[in-house]
Amino acid sequence: MKHLRIAFTAAVILAAGALYAEEPRRTAIGFTFDILPTAVSAASGRFGYSYQTWAGIDHMRVRLVGAQIYMPDALGGSKSFDNRSMTVAAGIIDYVFGERFDGAWIGTGVELWQNSIRCKSSGARSEWVNQVLTLGGGYIYRVKGNFYVEPWCAAHYIMNQRAVRDGSASYTPQRISAEVSLKAGYFFDM
Repeated sequence: MKHLRIAFTAAVILAAGALYAEEPRRTAIGFTFDILPTAVSAASGRFGYSYQTWAGIDHMRVRLVGAQIYMPDALGGSKSFDNRSMTVAAGIIDYVFGERFDGAWIGTGVELWQNSIRCKSSGARSEWVNQVLTLGGGYIYRVKGNFYVEPWCAAHYIMNQRAVRDGSASYTPQRISAEVSLKAGYFFDM
């Protein structure tokens, strides 16, 4: 039993020494504001937003996204439907190539889109939820200190596409869509 305690104590000391011998990890938390939902919603006369918070360790970043988007009819309607809106929640994992949460990045994740649209003829609203796979990338430019701007693009794939019907009218969202935008944000080194 005594030898077992000595071996265990030696293992703990060696493991602790290995932990202290590693280079310090880069960690940060940050927040980001995406301009596209605000601009698109403003074009339809409403206030929209997209806020993100993230935590990063070394080159990995985990982002949580919340957005409200009101689509202009030219982008989100059809001849029979209008007044489309989306509430979005997403979890994204990114790999950031830069040394301090800057530079190029690529990421993927899952999004939930709570959709709502109005049928022009009946005035009735239809609601549905899409589960969406997303793949994106961009570039983080540090402007001053930890303040940054971030042009980015993404492709979205709706996994559970379905048509919305109201009488003889039908609306089917695109299965694959793309977006390009600009974000601004700030992060805190930990």
